[in-house]
Amino acid sequence: MSQILLINNITKKEGKAEVNDVIGIFPDNHQFSSSEKIQFNIVKISDSFLLTKSNHDTSIPEIRVVRKSRTIEWTFDEPEIKHVYKSGKDWIEITDMPNHLARYEDEKFKENLSIKNNKVLFSEE
Repeated sequence: MSQILLINNITKKEGKAEVNDVIGIFPDNHQFSSSEKIQFNIVKISDSFLLTKSNHDTSIPEIRVVRKSRTIEWTFDEPEIKHVYKSGKDWIEITDMPNHLARYEDEKFKENLSIKNNKVLFSEE
């Protein structure tokens, strides 16, 4: 067994953390403090649940760094750097990084990147 520590109505902060955002996954024998029990939701799940792909609506996409050179000449200027993740053939610029990459709702893990105002930076052909 494992335990998932989730944001609840007490700890939610609009725009920063939403209800059911995953703070962490802990072993079954982990003892939460009484204040943690009040401030967070704790859900017990089986370890096999964590490994079963059907319990993940979408996996957390890999976040990559892309760079765009400003010139082909030698320069001291730094390249432009952006963080992106892949969704299908599109690379989405992360303009609004969520504080927590995943949430747990409807008995599934769901990623939080796609619910933010992120934009397609470029697509693969």
